[in-house]
Amino acid sequence: MGTHRAPRGTTTQRGYGVNHVELREQWRPHVEAGRVSCARCKLPIKPGEPWDLGHDDHDRTKYRGPEHAECNRGASKRVTDAITPAIDPPATLDPKWDE
Repeated sequence: MGTHRAPRGTTTQRGYGVNHVELREQWRPHVEAGRVSCARCKLPIKPGEPWDLGHDDHDRTKYRGPEHAECNRGASKRVTDAITPAIDPPATLDPKWDE
């Protein structure tokens, strides 16, 4: 017999509402051009590589920035404080990429 899961709430309740969609769209051209590093592992996100807009591990109302999909989706499976301290700065664009 399968396991029954409790309802997870709407996409908005889970932090994926219109604000999330709009912010992700703002990041999209930069990520797709390969000008952004993952907010979690700090390695570049290559053009065409799957990515997510990552939430802060301690406050889902805040965003860390673009993250490799694998980094983002694995975050809940490990103790993130041991891997990425909460004081890490959010992702930013590196101005030298626009030169």
